[in-house]
Amino acid sequence: MTHPKQFVHLDDRAIVREIRDCDRALKSIAGRPIVGFRAPGYTVSLRVIRALREAGYRYDSSLNSSLCYYAIKTVFKAVRLRDRDYLSTQRLLEVFAPRTPYRMAADSLSRRDNGQAFIEIPISVIPYVSYPFVTALLLHFGAAPSLQALKMLIARRRFVNCELHINEFTDRGDIMGEDGGFYLTRQYVRIDLAQRMKYFDRLLGAIRADCDVTLLRDVAV
Repeated sequence: MTHPKQFVHLDDRAIVREIRDCDRALKSIAGRPIVGFRAPGYTVSLRVIRALREAGYRYDSSLNSSLCYYAIKTVFKAVRLRDRDYLSTQRLLEVFAPRTPYRMAADSLSRRDNGQAFIEIPISVIPYVSYPFVTALLLHFGAAPSLQALKMLIARRRFVNCELHINEFTDRGDIMGEDGGFYLTRQYVRIDLAQRMKYFDRLLGAIRADCDVTLLRDVAV
């Protein structure tokens, strides 16, 4: 299991191997079957979804329909001269995908088909600004803007997919060396861990106050 950034560009056998190895590792930690998946970089393909279906997974939670997110990443990738096909036709079509859980069509990531069993639970996107409701990306704005974004989501969508990442809870001691860890991890640790915990206390407290909290595995039924 390597969690490669270019996961969707692997060949079919490598994709299956990554899913299998990830499944084995998570099952050993959770002590029960793993039924959901989130891809590196919120990027999936029909080949990935096909492999998940065949492995018995019930849902995916990777699709990010934020135009703002893709535009920013495309600029960064263009500057770095990497992944020139990032803003592909598939990526553009994903912008029009449903923004609440839906049964995914067998031949399209962004089309609903109620006859299918496999469910996509997309990353929540803040209305009007088309910015992803991902705490890793909201953390630097502070609690007040994040709470306002939460209110907008609840009012418009009545569904919030709150995505957390282990990197948000790392401290300076968790990064080995000057170049160790992901770029975003190095940005997180510039914010004191105690300050980050206060941020999450406020945000998660607001979610608990205004929403019925449930696991994604229980949404995908």
